Amino acid sequence: MKNHGEDFADQLGRYRVKAGLTQQELATKISVHRRTIDNWENRASWPQSRGQVLRMADELYIDNQQDRKAFLLAAGFSVERWPTEVWAVPEQRDMFFTGRDDVFQSLRELLVPGSTTALTQAISGLGGIGKTHTAVEYAHRFHRYYEAILWLQADSWEVLGSGCMELAEELGFPEQKEANQAIAEVQHWLRKRRHWLLILDNVENPQEILPMFVPTRHQGCVLVTTRVHNLEPLAQTQVLPTMPEREGVLFLLRRTKRIAPKAELEKVSPDQYDEAKQIWQLMDGLPLALDQAGAYILETGCSFSAYREQYTRRHTELLNQRGKRVIGHEEPVTTTFSLALERVEASIPVAADMLRVCALLHNEAIPEEFFEIGAQHLGPHFSAVKEYWDLALGVLLDYSLVQRHPETKTLSLHRLAQLVLVDTMDEQTQQQWAERTVRMVSHLFPTIDGVKRQPAQRYILHAQACAKLIDQWSMEHAQAARLLHEAGSYFSMVAQYEQAEPLLKRGLEIREYALGSEHPDVAASLNNLALLYQAQGKHEQAGPLLIHALKIIEQAEGPEGPHVSAALTNLTLSHQAQGKYEQAEALLLRALNIDLRRFGPEHREVATDLNNLAELYRTQGKYEQAENFCLSALAIREHMLGAKDPHTISSYNNLALIFYKQGKYSQAESLYQRILTTFEEAYGSEHPDLATSFGNLALLYEDWGKEEEARQFYQRALAIDVRMLGTDHPTTLSIQGRYATLLRRVNEKD
Repeated sequence: MKNHGEDFADQLGRYRVKAGLTQQELATKISVHRRTIDNWENRASWPQSRGQVLRMADELYIDNQQDRKAFLLAAGFSVERWPTEVWAVPEQRDMFFTGRDDVFQSLRELLVPGSTTALTQAISGLGGIGKTHTAVEYAHRFHRYYEAILWLQADSWEVLGSGCMELAEELGFPEQKEANQAIAEVQHWLRKRRHWLLILDNVENPQEILPMFVPTRHQGCVLVTTRVHNLEPLAQTQVLPTMPEREGVLFLLRRTKRIAPKAELEKVSPDQYDEAKQIWQLMDGLPLALDQAGAYILETGCSFSAYREQYTRRHTELLNQRGKRVIGHEEPVTTTFSLALERVEASIPVAADMLRVCALLHNEAIPEEFFEIGAQHLGPHFSAVKEYWDLALGVLLDYSLVQRHPETKTLSLHRLAQLVLVDTMDEQTQQQWAERTVRMVSHLFPTIDGVKRQPAQRYILHAQACAKLIDQWSMEHAQAARLLHEAGSYFSMVAQYEQAEPLLKRGLEIREYALGSEHPDVAASLNNLALLYQAQGKHEQAGPLLIHALKIIEQAEGPEGPHVSAALTNLTLSHQAQGKYEQAEALLLRALNIDLRRFGPEHREVATDLNNLAELYRTQGKYEQAENFCLSALAIREHMLGAKDPHTISSYNNLALIFYKQGKYSQAESLYQRILTTFEEAYGSEHPDLATSFGNLALLYEDWGKEEEARQFYQRALAIDVRMLGTDHPTTLSIQGRYATLLRRVNEKD
């Protein structure tokens, strides 16, 4: 029966006698001199470490938790984290820690000592993502579920050995002179004890560390932090994402002391939230970067807007400034990513080259085929080992510098990683990799012909990034011009005219400089820029460009060359829009004769010529001629291309207009409905061609006397044109005028 008035000497003597041990036997078991036990029992001295007391408790069979607690207290040691007896977490808790609740919930469910589900758990992710802070926070939140929490740095086997030597005193081991002996003692302790949590921090080589260090049979739990993205089958891995908006904003407001450390967003004004959100966006949710920004704002007393303005001018300096009072991760963002790049370069140089390319592209959805197919443009490392690119990618994944998305075969990396990686390159290196990247993307970017829409969508954001590189480094070669031309043509095709024009113009300038003003590629640039102007109703600007393009093509190919017919047709559209019908007719007939001689009567190019002539005659009110030409074109297109091809739809549209003009409303309505269904399947609900069809159907219903149907379709056409073309575009103004006229007429009737 324990006497609660006993001091440590009394308890030690009583437990030793009860266990049937002499002073010498106990001294041998805990690796001290017999005189030390005698001094303790005679109150001449006291144990120097908590570990010694706990080790004695084990050898004296003190199993009851309350008895163990009393034994520690009597020896003069605190029990503030009881029932956690051993607390060996050197990292300080972050008072501003925010979020990760789902991670904690998952870890708590899995890190259950003695459970068959208690697999080794790993927290992985990019440098600066908060892996160590998350492990520290988990230890503080859930320590009561573990009898011991041990922390070891595990960057390498040598670092782990040093950590075990430091841990010896905490666990009551005799002083060790050899790291391997300390490691063996810790492993023995882990096998013998239960209900512990071991945190291995920053494991660089899990395949080496975990099998060699963690006992195969134990009754504790292991939590690993690592940059390696997948540790299976050694551990179950949770990859930490960047901080989502609300968590990032809340952390930043707490970190800058705009709100109290435990305050929630309900206490935050909309203006405060928006200001913090803009910093969160700049840092792309990276916890380390948010902490750096917060520390700078707090220490300098500047506002969020002032920091944002400074960041735009000197981001390199700010990303390299860690702050005066740091908890945990001491290196700034710049050092974190720079060191990772150095390690990658030392491991596999081609992996570092991949990273440099990724740093210059858009940071999301980087196609893997850039490195598989485009390797020939990316320098000697890629040329030599392109078949090993999977191995190189594996290194980047191990450092969590990129993420791989197998379902789309794309890669992504953090925007701040991009900034730092670019800053690590000197000017000459930046220019070299910018040139290589532009040539690679230019090589893979598809030719835009109205059909290859999906491949271009996959590459367009990277083409835009390359356009900036072309301007930054004043590239004036054919590959740069081609990329600008095709990217501009894509934007023109999807009716994003403001983005298309500068790309097409710059591509034209470079081609004239690099290839000469009479080169066929210059004609292609002139042609596509003119088509852009035509789509915007700027026919006076388009005409001279098309005339110039036609002259270049005729000079290069002769009067009946393979591209002359298309150039004639494009110029015809400009003449027709300006009411120059005789000139337009002469050009179309010439194009038709060229294509008949080249291809024969049953060809898609001949069908295009017939359709264009039908449209010209319909515009002039020559409906019988128009209908005959249109039916001829439609027959060829349905047979050659199918009913849903854009060219076939053009013929349907032309024929519908002809029927409408002749008062054949039912026939016209049927064709328009068919066209609408096809356009919606192809383009979705937003495209100028869809708006044109809505407008045509509205006009048909108006003349037919179906005013309610007309009103609905005018509204739909106007809504698309305003969004896609703007309020001042001629097409928008035309639809607006027709709709207003309809409303006035309806109101007058009422």
